[in-house]
Amino acid sequence: VETEAFHKHVKVVPYGVLGAQRTVDRREISRAEKPDVRTAVVDPAGLIYIQEQGPGPAGGAAGAIYSFLGIKDHDEFPHDVVAELRNELGAKLHIYRGKATVIHAIGPDLKSEHYKGENKLAEKALT
Repeated sequence: VETEAFHKHVKVVPYGVLGAQRTVDRREISRAEKPDVRTAVVDPAGLIYIQEQGPGPAGGAAGAIYSFLGIKDHDEFPHDVVAELRNELGAKLHIYRGKATVIHAIGPDLKSEHYKGENKLAEKALT
């Protein structure tokens, strides 16, 4: 029952979290308004950026999110995010006042030695 209530609030759309859609000729067009604090955006964060490098060098979707938030030029992430996210598969919700609510989520690094050898699925995913 709780799952059904949650699903009523989820909307799948053909554009990214910032409302942009990339066309076949690689142009970006705006398809929706940018998120606000009432909208949770999931950041596909890399652990190395959260713990060591900060938002600056991040690219792709994460880099676009950090630019939107105005933190791309910051040396580090907010203290509560850094303190909470110390390992893969972690997530931390942070409200960037006046911008958006972000769930920083750390996925597995399938290129790391941890996933090689024993986990054939990870090896297959990397080829």
